[in-house]
Amino acid sequence: VIMLQSCFPVAADMDTSGYSVDVETLNSYIDKTNEWTALLASECGLPYLNTAEVLKSEDGFLKEGYDSGDGFHLNTEAYRQMLEYIKTHAYGGAE
Repeated sequence: VIMLQSCFPVAADMDTSGYSVDVETLNSYIDKTNEWTALLASECGLPYLNTAEVLKSEDGFLKEGYDSGDGFHLNTEAYRQMLEYIKTHAYGGAE
């Protein structure tokens, strides 16, 4: 089974000095990519795992305490939360 999955949001305090956009814009690009991925999944009849929804805070950033210290790599707790999401939302149910 092929499943498509969302990209992860980045933290509000991520250092974007090496990027051409700020963190808000970067997260908006990620959101747009996730919209396109969900649309593609729908058009192709593929399951879509929106794991971003379990990782994203109400303000649209990666939840505090879910990054490994750099603002974009996930830590163990974030992966635990994502795994729980996959177990309950995956196509056909995951064991």
